[in-house]
Amino acid sequence: MRHLAPSSVARPVRRTPAFAAGLAALALAATSLGGPATAAPPSQELKPAKLPAGAQTTVPYFDGSTLVAGETTIETKLRGHAEVLGTNAEGEHLVSAQRPRGVTVAWVSPESNRVVLRTKRPFTVVASTDLSRVVLSTHRQAATVIRVHTTTDGNRVAARKFRGFVQVPAAAPKRVLVSRGEGGPQGTWWWRIGPDRTRKISPHRAFEVALPYDRMALLEGDPYQGYCQRVVRVSAPRKTIWRSCEERVEAFSPSGRMATVDLLSDGLGPTQVIVRRPGGRAVKRYHTPGWFADIAWEGKRALIVHAVGTKRAAYVRCLPKRCERASELKPRPNL
Repeated sequence: MRHLAPSSVARPVRRTPAFAAGLAALALAATSLGGPATAAPPSQELKPAKLPAGAQTTVPYFDGSTLVAGETTIETKLRGHAEVLGTNAEGEHLVSAQRPRGVTVAWVSPESNRVVLRTKRPFTVVASTDLSRVVLSTHRQAATVIRVHTTTDGNRVAARKFRGFVQVPAAAPKRVLVSRGEGGPQGTWWWRIGPDRTRKISPHRAFEVALPYDRMALLEGDPYQGYCQRVVRVSAPRKTIWRSCEERVEAFSPSGRMATVDLLSDGLGPTQVIVRRPGGRAVKRYHTPGWFADIAWEGKRALIVHAVGTKRAAYVRCLPKRCERASELKPRPNL
């Protein structure tokens, strides 16, 4: 089972320009639309240096150019900001490395490092659920170009230009989920790459999607007057599972649990994370004196966060009844 993989431990959470710009407009109105978020329990402070050491996280991540997967470390020699796109059944990791003038996509394992493709332009990269495809998107003037490549030989199998600022929150082997917030009608569409057809599934834009778990978080409303987020099933996007005008989902677990943060969180990253059951009830809340750079799930109930404290940083595993370090302690990143 593939889990969401966090990015490099030395880099904060990145926000897309459209999303970051929209966050600033929410400050006065985020709590005025919809019902209030479910009350959360008292918050537990996570100080990495004070937590007991546990097993290394099975969620792979990058420490610089070194890929860490449990007790295994792999030197990749990749340049730029590297992140794990997914891991197959054979234990090979599909990764990407972003540079100012291009991106590299490769398969990495203890036995080999095989480059799939390199580009001369910067692209945002998303892998399909079965890791057979990678979807590359880049913005040029008032349009977005999306390309689909195989992960065996890097050949391009489809390409399309979309009007406006379009993002790719998720992809399946034969179709791509695209979401537009600026430069045209807002909404979320399936782009079927074989017949090259699109089908609109929501008038709102998706920003966090877990196709294997049939979950999607949408942003709804006017960004200049405040908007809210709504959690739905990808298979039934009109039916609301949970809605909040104060929080947004950062990661879904295989069981449908959610890790949520403040709707306005941006910059280095959120300072608070709330664990919610599939229906939205809050069961745990955590905060740190620094920020959380990465948030993911290790199975159905174990939350993995990269907690940055005042002097130290580490990946932390939080189970329903305890939290522990899930990586070595590192100095606090100098950003």
